[in-house]
Amino acid sequence: MSTPGLQPQTAGWYPDPAGSGGQRWHDGQGWTGQVSMGITKAPLGPGFARLGDWLGRLLGVWGVLYLVLAAVPTWLWLNPPHLDLPTQPTQAAAPATPASGQLDGAPAAMWVALAICGLSLLTGVLWLIWQYQLAEAAPVALRRSPGSHVWWWFVPFANWWIPRSNIGNLWHAYGHQRRGEVADPTPVVFSLWWTLWLAPLLLEPFFVLGLLRASGVDEAVRSVFLYWAASLVAGGLAAFAARVVVRELSWRALVFWSQVV
Repeated sequence: MSTPGLQPQTAGWYPDPAGSGGQRWHDGQGWTGQVSMGITKAPLGPGFARLGDWLGRLLGVWGVLYLVLAAVPTWLWLNPPHLDLPTQPTQAAAPATPASGQLDGAPAAMWVALAICGLSLLTGVLWLIWQYQLAEAAPVALRRSPGSHVWWWFVPFANWWIPRSNIGNLWHAYGHQRRGEVADPTPVVFSLWWTLWLAPLLLEPFFVLGLLRASGVDEAVRSVFLYWAASLVAGGLAAFAARVVVRELSWRALVFWSQVV
């Protein structure tokens, strides 16, 4: 317990000496601006922990899936098909009639595509819920509202950097530093995740340059396969890095609120 005339000696939550009726964080040297207004139950608990666990599992699945799929364009890049384009117009042939059983694989491919789309949608929705809950439960004022943490993902061009800024803001919101000390920086994996996430966009100028410098159709096709493979590899590594981001930020927030109540 503390009173306005007695300063705590250790960092922690104490009754607010300003008389707000809540608890104020003391960093061991002085009172901070972080106030908990009569919280009896942490806003982030087991439900949020399960959400982070499932989101991490899905991101791990995406990492494996992307790297497996990257084997296809990689093989095509190493063993490119030769395209023999006709030099003179030929008489149009009559459309061939599909043989019996020729389209048997089409329904299977359709279900695989639907499963991938469903998995992508589920992962995206869980990420937005996870980030919204983190922003809503933040103990200090954030640069942007919890709702904007969601919709900035859908704003063209701005979503190249603002979502990463929001994640960094959340990291600092759940950290405690003593007065006079510099806030702990975001982990390197945060920047690595975002760089890999934007890798297809960053590689696009090199892809276009490769197409423009291609001496023939075969070389242009190889450039397409190389860009495709590099984008999938970057996507897989970005998913694994995002899994680490979710784990680190989730635990940081859960540990923070476990010290409040």
